[in-house]
Order: sequence, then structure tokens, then C-alpha cells
Amino acid sequence: MEVLEERWLLDASLPSIFPGLKLHLGNVEPASVVMGDLNEDGNPDLVTANRLADAVSVFFGEGDGRFTVTQYPVGDLPSDIEMADFDGDGHLDVVVSNSGDNSLSLFFGSGGGNLGDGILWSLPSSPRDLAVGDFDGDGNPDIAAILVSDGGNSLAIFSYQGDGSFEVLFESPAGISPRALTVADVNRDGHPDLLVGNLGSIDVYLFEEDEAFQLVSTLVPIRTDSIAVADFDGDGLVDIAACERGSPYFLVALGEGDGNFDVLSLQSLDRTLQYLLAGDFNTDTRIDLALVDAEGTILSLTGHGDGSFETHIPPGPSASSGSAAGIVGDVNSDGHLDVVTVNTYDVSIIFGDGTGVFPSRQSHPAGLSPSRVRPADLNNDGWPDLLVANWSGGYVSIFLNDRTGNFVEMGRYPIGPYMGAVAAADFNGDGHADFVAVDRFNGEVAVFQNIGGGQFVSDSRFAVGQGPSDVVAADFNGDGHLDLAVCNQGSNDVSILLGLGDNTFQARGRFTVGSNPFSLAVSDFNGDGRMDLISANWDSDDVSILLGNGDGTFQTELRYTMGDGSRSVAAGDFNGDGFVDIATGNRQNHSVSVRLGNGDGTFGTESRYSVGNFVSHLTVADFDGDGRLDIATTNSGSNDVAILFGNGDGTFLPEVRFTAGDSPEALVAVDVDRNGRLDLVVLNQVSNSITILHNLLPGRYSVRDLGTVDDLTISDLVTLEPTDLVFQVSPTRNGILTVIGESLDVPGSITLQLYDDNPFENPEATLLAQSQFADNQTRLDYEFAEGGRLYYVIASGSDTSFSLRFVNLLAVQFLGESGALVSVFGTEHDDFLVLRPGTSPQVVINGVSYGLSETPDSLTVQGGLGSGVDIVVVYDGPGDDIFHLRPGSLKAVIPGPIPVSVDQIVGFEEAHVYATGGGQDTAYLYDSSEHGLVDLSVSLKSEPQYRHVKMIGPGVYHRVKLVEVVHAFATGDNDRAVFFDSPGDDVFLGGYGLSRMAGPGYDVTAHNFRTVTAFASQGYDRADLVDSIFKDEFHVKSHKHEIFDQVTAGARYRITVRAFDHVYAEANTAGTSRDTLKVWPTGGDDLVAISGDVLDRFVVSGEEMRWLFRAVGFEVAKLQPTTDSSDQAQLTEPIQMNLEIGSGWQVN
Repeated sequence: MEVLEERWLLDASLPSIFPGLKLHLGNVEPASVVMGDLNEDGNPDLVTANRLADAVSVFFGEGDGRFTVTQYPVGDLPSDIEMADFDGDGHLDVVVSNSGDNSLSLFFGSGGGNLGDGILWSLPSSPRDLAVGDFDGDGNPDIAAILVSDGGNSLAIFSYQGDGSFEVLFESPAGISPRALTVADVNRDGHPDLLVGNLGSIDVYLFEEDEAFQLVSTLVPIRTDSIAVADFDGDGLVDIAACERGSPYFLVALGEGDGNFDVLSLQSLDRTLQYLLAGDFNTDTRIDLALVDAEGTILSLTGHGDGSFETHIPPGPSASSGSAAGIVGDVNSDGHLDVVTVNTYDVSIIFGDGTGVFPSRQSHPAGLSPSRVRPADLNNDGWPDLLVANWSGGYVSIFLNDRTGNFVEMGRYPIGPYMGAVAAADFNGDGHADFVAVDRFNGEVAVFQNIGGGQFVSDSRFAVGQGPSDVVAADFNGDGHLDLAVCNQGSNDVSILLGLGDNTFQARGRFTVGSNPFSLAVSDFNGDGRMDLISANWDSDDVSILLGNGDGTFQTELRYTMGDGSRSVAAGDFNGDGFVDIATGNRQNHSVSVRLGNGDGTFGTESRYSVGNFVSHLTVADFDGDGRLDIATTNSGSNDVAILFGNGDGTFLPEVRFTAGDSPEALVAVDVDRNGRLDLVVLNQVSNSITILHNLLPGRYSVRDLGTVDDLTISDLVTLEPTDLVFQVSPTRNGILTVIGESLDVPGSITLQLYDDNPFENPEATLLAQSQFADNQTRLDYEFAEGGRLYYVIASGSDTSFSLRFVNLLAVQFLGESGALVSVFGTEHDDFLVLRPGTSPQVVINGVSYGLSETPDSLTVQGGLGSGVDIVVVYDGPGDDIFHLRPGSLKAVIPGPIPVSVDQIVGFEEAHVYATGGGQDTAYLYDSSEHGLVDLSVSLKSEPQYRHVKMIGPGVYHRVKLVEVVHAFATGDNDRAVFFDSPGDDVFLGGYGLSRMAGPGYDVTAHNFRTVTAFASQGYDRADLVDSIFKDEFHVKSHKHEIFDQVTAGARYRITVRAFDHVYAEANTAGTSRDTLKVWPTGGDDLVAISGDVLDRFVVSGEEMRWLFRAVGFEVAKLQPTTDSSDQAQLTEPIQMNLEIGSGWQVN
């Protein structure tokens, strides 16, 4: 039998570099695939049954993803395929069901990969699904087939007789629409049984040694087009998972060991399912499921071991669309199960990584007819963004990276009815990437200025040639400003626009090239340090080399023939000789042409490599990280991307293809997820989408974007050699950027390095600071960090876990010999700030201590950035210090040899002031003007070694210790002051609007408090009370241990004093209000002396205490009833006041 085709399909050491490895077959519609080692080299091979080609394709695997393919003819419309050793010679054979001519094709393997001529055996009806098993117990595999005819459907078993014929062992009528023929030992009797899916049921044929069978049916609510059998719940019995093709439904049924199944669940997914597969995809010894939908997406269902599953839906498809069938196996011999699918035109191999979730390509809407794409950091966050030129849409779409490698469309900018390419660069020198876009219809380039955050405004337009297509930016005249080169398809030339550095350009001239120039590339082809140009000329099938003169002009073109329809061009050093080489994508003959540069602007002979159908675009990059440049092309006719892996000598391996979207037009290589591996971004013109093919090789590093930080802790980090962790941080403000490492779980060598750029992406990045773990911790400080700028902290070393803290809490502006201006900032969390002057001034916030190299002249503190509770603690110096505390702010002036001047501390919920350094220290406390449920309260205590003042108000707590002079100012409605005296002799002055307590070494004044309470306890204490101009009442009570109890004053304030030895109360004699004195006798002998309108003296004697008060100016006096003691009221005429004397008083 003739071998139809034999070719080398794939020769790459890293075929799993991108998701969706594609083995292209053409329009053959493969219907089934089987895996086995046909050539007995220890590596799995693949065989597909191709319905429209009436052939099978045999892919001989090399074990690492390399394949050769050979095709063999079979009967009409092959439907299914199986492998087994049918002739007993120890070599695998292949059987194919041919549904179009009612036959089986059988190929006998020889062990070397040659299947021979094979035989064709006719059947009475059309065979569809096949299965293989030893159903008659003779030790040889038999063939089971579903036969379909107009007279009815049946299940038949055939045994090969060794002479080219088969014997029918068994045949039985089948159900409605039988399919999904599967083999399993359902009842655990050691004999293989058969399962057949039907419309509404699953039939199980239980076979015995005498070829008899028992039919058991399980009713199911779906048409079972696909069946997977395995032990899902770990009970040792065969279970079933099944789905209905073209619907969202699948079910799991648990086996009972006798052919019956209990339908555990019927589930629905928002997908059009095709079939399902079973295997341990995450290597946890539990069986998982993989459901393949019509788009080629593999939905992973992780098994829990009890028959239940957890569904993982990937962001996009893994295989090509239109998948008809698939198998599971370890294609690349890495110990992980892979999935192989057969699709309308190709075979997809999705390599598993042992996680249970299969890699997929991601897709995003891209606007109408996306045709060109350029990467650039458009919002200055360090991540590559995308500019997409929408050809027939006439606009540029902006896509910002979400810092995970995915993109979000942020805006569209109209250009013209039809547009060409787009280019991005900083054309005005402001540090932001601007862009220029080609207006094909009007023959112009439009300039857009970046105004920050990925937003643009239209700036200006400049005329070029006819039908401009592509644009590139470079400095063609060496003035330091970026210029533009535009190729014009309609006028067959290149326009040069010289940049003026302000987003404006000046025409320099137009230079003739070949016919229909479609794309440009820029490089130095002759090594003279001047930028040159190359154009790919679509109609003349060649390229034009324009060597630059260094002044914005170019020499006459040099032409080099390339392939048919040279549409796209790229430049790079393919052979490592230091000279620039060139490559073109040739649309009409589906190839890539390569010419190696001689270093003088001339090029060698052409080499040509086959790729996919209708090459649209190509790019050059090192995708596999071997230091050699590779070539990638988009192929709009075969809907894929082809990669030619470079050998490093200017030659390339045969193509490797990966599935893309519908009609891929353009592509660019960019590390979208910043792991040190180049990914591919593909534009699909018909499906109007962006496809992202993430590089699946292990990352060289891993970037973690922490955003803007002031105080952030990252716990439980792990570094794995050789992958380093890269932390991208942006300080909140100018100041010190501190990185603290701690909690190293095992001894190891961990190094932290701080750079001004990612050194993996920019070799010119500057090392700013570094440190190494010692004693389980490390720290680095960079004093000159700029707020809003990106910095990169590299954590590298041994495999271990640790935590990192990133801090930007202190800003220092050094002023030379005069000192420094220091600013301390709070965070979103609970902040704790300590300011301590001394010989080495220190600022400590949240445990991070800063020893300032210069004494600060001024200090500003900002807290309250978040909902946390912020606390500030200030220690005074040795001299006379002054503290001003207001709700939410504190100001301190601490003079002395090492002064600290705190200009402003704001946003802190708690403020603590400790005056310990001697001198006469003064504190001023001000409450808020808020009137709410929480009122301002001041507690004032004085003891020999502990003087304490605290102020509490809405959202504020101020505390002062060991301050000699304190002033508290109340301004609200419901403020209360509480005084506690010292052990010595104290004086309390209480009056309208002001209350004051003074004692040994302290003096406290409280202003405008509505309620004042004074407690006297030790020493000889005196309270002087002055009432308001309003109507006041003065209550005097005396009980044991509570001699003087209460004074109730007039409107808006209340004073309470307790346990004072002497009280002097003065009523307002100038006012018109009537003030009342109320006196209660004590348990002892009391004396009240009243003279005229003045209550003169009130003496109380008791067993344990003696106290004295004096009251003046009261209009009303009330003496309350007495006890058994001898109480006297001495009255002196004239008595002008209103006097009420209760019973029991002796009046003299």
C-alpha cells in the first residue's frame, strides 16, 4: 500500500512553550485519535482517523513533543480508531472503522513504525464507534463495534482469525442512537464489559466466559454522546461520567458493582460541551474530569474522591475549535497527563503541568478589524500596555495592563476612515509615552499627547505620502529627538518626519522603495552608528534597504528579492556574528525568507522556511530563552501562529504551530506578565479579538506589583532558585524607603537589593542599596526615594520563607549645616509614632526607628490616612517645653542642646506627651467644637512623681504626664473637667468659665467646662468658688468621709467639690439673680453664722474631720433639718436675706 505523505512536522525541544500546540493536518476533519508506542522507542505515538481524507495520520513521537507524520489510506469516511496486538506478534496494530463503505481497515505493526499494507474487511452495515477487549477469554483482543443501518442498530464483537478474516463472536440489537462505546469491568468478575450510550439510557453488557451476556440499562436524562469510566468515589467500583454533545449537560453516576448505576448529579455549565475525559490531572491520586467545549476550552473538574468535583473554568480555550474527540496520556514523558484533541483541521496537544488546570490562551475584544499592535507603558506603572490600530474602524484602542498580564480597554481615539499602523514613544520629553497613528485615507500621521494615566489628547497632524501603512520611530538625524518614518503603499516611498522634541515634526523628504511597501523596520545595517530602514514590498516580492546618512536623509535603495508577497519584515542578529540580519513573512507562498547580513548594509543568499497559510505578520524574539533569536508569524489562512526556533547559526528548525483566533493579522512579543519570558499578543481581524499566548516556560523571575506603599507587610514569601522575587513598589512621597526582612523560617542566604528599575528588564538599572539576612532579619534604607517613582526590590537566595515589610513613613529634606526638615506620615492602618529628642534624635513609627543624621530644625507629622487608630507619643527635652494639643493635632516646641520643633502633628486619635527632661513644661489642651454623644473630658491629677492630664473628645484622646503647667480649653456644650489633688496643700478655684487647681509643682487651668468635679484627699486643701451672673444654687452637705459634697452653679456649668478642708463660696452680688445657699448639718455639732446678707461662716466638727466654709452674697439661705447633734445658727441683725430655718436648729 502506498504511503501518501511523510514529512518532519515538529522539531523543537520546547514544544510546550505556548498553550495549544497544533499539529496541522489541513481540511481532513480528523474524527478520532488513539495513543500508543507503535515504533517501540519508549515514546507515545498518535494516530488519527481523518474523515475527509480517507486516511489515517501516524505521528511518531520523540518523547519531548517532536513528531514525524506519515499517512496511510483507509476506507471511506473513517470514524473511529483503536490500537491492540490483534495478531499476537507482540507489536501494536491499528484498526479503523470506515462508516462510508461499511468496512474495517486493519494495519499490522512490525515494531519499527511501519504499518504495512493492511487489509480491508467488509461489513454488512456501517461501523461507527470501536472498542477493544478480550471478550471471549482466549487471551487475544477482540474488536467491538457499533453498527448502524436503516434496518436497525446493533452491537457486534469480532475476533481476528489470523488469515485476513474476522469471526463474529457476538451481535445484539442496540438502543436508540447508540454511541460512546466503552470497555470496563463493571461487575468486577475479571471479564471486560461494554457500555453503550443511547438517547436516554446507558446500556451495560455484562459478559461471561461462555460469551453469554446480561444487559442492564440505567435511565439517564440526557443523550450520552461521551462516556468516561473510572472510580470517582474510591470504593473500587466503576463509575460513569457522561455528557451530551452540543448541550451544557453532564452527569456523574456511581456504580453499584452489578451493572447498575446511581445517577449522583446532573449538572449544567454555561458551555456547549463536546465530550469529557477522566484522569488524575493534579497527581493527588483522585480521579478528575476534563470537559471540552465547542470552542476548545478545557474545563477542569477536580475530584474530591467522593464522587463530587470542583469546577475550574479557564480564561480561554486551550485547543482549536470544533474538537470532535480526545484522549489522555503523557505525551512528553514528564510524568503529567496531557490532553490530545482532534479538531476540524488539526490536532491540539495541551500539556498538563500537574496542577489539574490546563493552560489556555486568553482572548479580549479588540474593536473592529484590529490590524497592528504596539506595546508601551502608557500609564507609567511599569507594566506593558497595548495600542491597537483598528483598520476599518478608523481608531486606536488603548488597553492597559491590569498588572496580571490581562488587559482592560480604556479608550478609543478616532484617526480617519481607514488607518494603518501606530507607534508609541515619548515624543515631547515629558516622561510619558505618546503615540502617532497613520491615517491611510487622508495621507497623514496624527500625533496624540499622553496627559497621564493612559489618557491622550489629539495634538497635531502631518502630511506624508499616499496610502501610508506603517510607521516607526527613531532618531535619524542624531539630535536627540525622535523622528518618524512612514511607508506609503500608494506612492511607493518612505516619508521622513524629523521630530522637534515637542510633539511636532518637520518633513525631511520622501525616499523611493519597491512596489506596495507594507511594513518597515529600523536598525543599523552597516554598523556606522546611523539608523537605517528596511521596507517589505508586497507587490514586488522584495525588500528595500535605505542606509541612513545621519542627517535624516537616506541613500538610494538597495533591493533584495524575498518570497512571494513579502508583506512583513523584521531585523535581528540570527547567527550571533554581530551583524544585523533580516527576515520577511511571505503571504502568497506561506513562508519566511531569511538573509544574513554582511555588516556593510548588504546581505547574503535567501533561505526559506515553510510556515502556516497566508503569512500576515512576523516578529523576532528569543522565546525559549536559549539566547538565540526565533521567528514567529501570524498565519491568517490557518488561524495559527508559527514559530521557527533559531539554531543560533542563522538557520531555523521547522515550524511549530500554536492555535490563535480567527484570521490572526498581527502579533508582538512582549512579557505581559513580567516573569522574564516573552509572551505573544496576537490580533485576530475576523473575530475582532486579542489572543494572548502566555509563555509556559518557568519564569526567570516573578514580579509582584505592590502599588503605592507607605507601610505594607508581605508574609510567607518563598523564593525558589533560580526564580527571584521582584517587588515593584512606589513610595507614597519623597523620603526614606525602608525594606525590612524578618521571620526567616530556616537558615539561609537571602539577599535584598533595591534598584531604580527592574534589572532583569533593564540591564542599565542602578543598584541603590542592598542587605543580607543576619540573625533572622535584615534591613535596607534608601534616603532619597522619590514619591510616585517605581522601585524594585529583588529577593534572591536559597529556598526559604520569610516576610518583608516596605515602609515609606519618613521624609527628610536636608538643609546642610542648619539641619533637616523632617516629615513623618501615617498609614491606612493603626499607627504608633514616637518622637524622642536626645543626642541622637530618633523618630519611631510602628516599630521602625530612624536615627537622623542631622538634627531636624522642623518636624511635620501626618496621620489619620485611614480608619485605623493613630497614636503619637512625644518626649520632651531638658529645658522648658511647650505642647499644644488639639483634637487631631499636636504642636510641640522642645528647646535645648538637641531641639525638636514639631510644627504640626495632625490626624492622630491619641496624643501622649511625656515631660521628663526637667524645666518648666507647659501643655495647652483644646477640645473640638463638635457636640455629640462623646464629650470632652479632662482628668487632672497631681502626685509627687506622677502628674497626669488627659483630654477625651470626639475621636481624640490626649494624655499629658509630668507637665508642670497645663491649660485645658473647652469649647463645646457638654465638657467635663475632673480634678484630683496632690498629697500636699492644694488650692481649687472654681468659677464661671474657669476652673483651676494648683499644688506643689503643678498648676492646672480648665477653661469653659460645663461640668467640673474637684476631689481633695490629702493635705490642707482649699476650694474657692465664684458663681456666675445667673441664678445659682450652692448645696452644702457633710457626711462621714464626705465632708463637702456639692456645689450646683448656674446656667451652663456645674461644679462639684469633695473632701476639701476649706471652701469659700462667693455669690454674685452685682447680679439681679437670686442665689440660694442650702446647708445640711452633719452628724456632729454644727455652727452657722449669718450676718446681714452674707452667710459668714459654717463650721462642722466631727469625730474624724473638721472643715470650714465661707459663703458670701447669697440672697436665700436654707438650713435643713438637724440630727440629734447640737447645731446652732447665729444670726446677726440686720438680716436682709431670705432665711429658712428647719426644725431642730438652735437659733441665737
